[in-house]
Amino acid sequence: MSIPADSGLHAVATRKAMLRLLPILCLAYFMSYVDRTNIALAKTHLQADVGISAAAFGLGAGLFFLTYALFEVPSNLIMYRIGPRRWIARIALSWGAVTALMMFITNDVTFYIARIALGAAEAGLYPAMMFMMTRWFAQKDRATAVGFVYLAPTLGLLLGGPLGGALMELDSLAGFHGWQWMFLIEGLITIVIGLVVLAFLPEVPADAPWLTVNEAAALTSSAEQGAHPHGEHSLKGNLGQAFGRPFILLIGVIYFLNQVTMNGVTFNVPSIIASLDVSGSFLIGLLSGVTGIGGTIGVLVMPALFRRAPPRVPHHRPPGRLPGLDRGPLPAGLVPRSAHQPHRCHGHDYLRHAARLLVGRDGPNVGGRGGRRAGVHQHGGSDRRIRRALLVRAGRSRLG
Repeated sequence: MSIPADSGLHAVATRKAMLRLLPILCLAYFMSYVDRTNIALAKTHLQADVGISAAAFGLGAGLFFLTYALFEVPSNLIMYRIGPRRWIARIALSWGAVTALMMFITNDVTFYIARIALGAAEAGLYPAMMFMMTRWFAQKDRATAVGFVYLAPTLGLLLGGPLGGALMELDSLAGFHGWQWMFLIEGLITIVIGLVVLAFLPEVPADAPWLTVNEAAALTSSAEQGAHPHGEHSLKGNLGQAFGRPFILLIGVIYFLNQVTMNGVTFNVPSIIASLDVSGSFLIGLLSGVTGIGGTIGVLVMPALFRRAPPRVPHHRPPGRLPGLDRGPLPAGLVPRSAHQPHRCHGHDYLRHAARLLVGRDGPNVGGRGGRRAGVHQHGGSDRRIRRALLVRAGRSRLG
């Protein structure tokens, strides 16, 4: 039985799913950023205790992203076959184990191996969580769910620094350095989170014991609405669809530059703070966490501002209404032909037709001799003369 996505039953089920699923997913994503970035807190200590130079540290920090990128697609393919719950648990268990083993770093080579293994272990976490969203939430609810999940990495930057700094204060306890305690404890916490995911995160709504049969059916039905199978399953076809769209490439470049900036700051802020004569691992970690404040505010505020902003695309308006002139429908002859074809609608169309509206069909010759023939109705008219006519008309209105 199909249950409408906007029914009260669906709203109750969605609320339950967000309260039960999102905390677990956010906790896993939070620890991924804590484990990924707290290597920066250990930078100066690794130099002093193990002899890892600044150049070696930079190379090791970057090697993480090499294997993270290379294993992303294979990880997603495996996740699709075995399900996101088990795969997210596997990711958390493996990266937690690698993080804990980083306490045994002794030189540049072991540092490189640990970072390469960590990137491979963590690859595919975010896509697996997004795939789970498509199984649980309707299209209209996914933006909210993803927003809550994406709050986790910003909190990881904000709280991960103080947490790591506090753990590094355990320096010399049981003969271990503070950075060794940090890697060990954070790795063990991540392993526990992996076990929690495996035990308490349902694969699909039908597997959730805290949902009724009707609630699970409502979630499944609404999540499947609008879904359609991909027509192309070959690797070549999928790559063509992904990289053959300029918009996707542009978004990729923007995200690349964003990550270069963010990681460049994240990996070097603790050492910069230490160079300013700030002492104490906890204080350095606390000050390093300040970099996450802006991201947290942005995640909370920017989506709300975007939802409140009025649409600015002209073709969102019904034909017969012009931006800034919504005092009633225009006569059919004054509606730009491109207004009925949204993909061909341009600003200069509305400028020319606004000129005709203000000066009259048979009024001043805004387009030169012949009026309509020479300038207003044809795209070859002079925009400068049209603007001049508009200004003259506005001046006469003020004087009148």
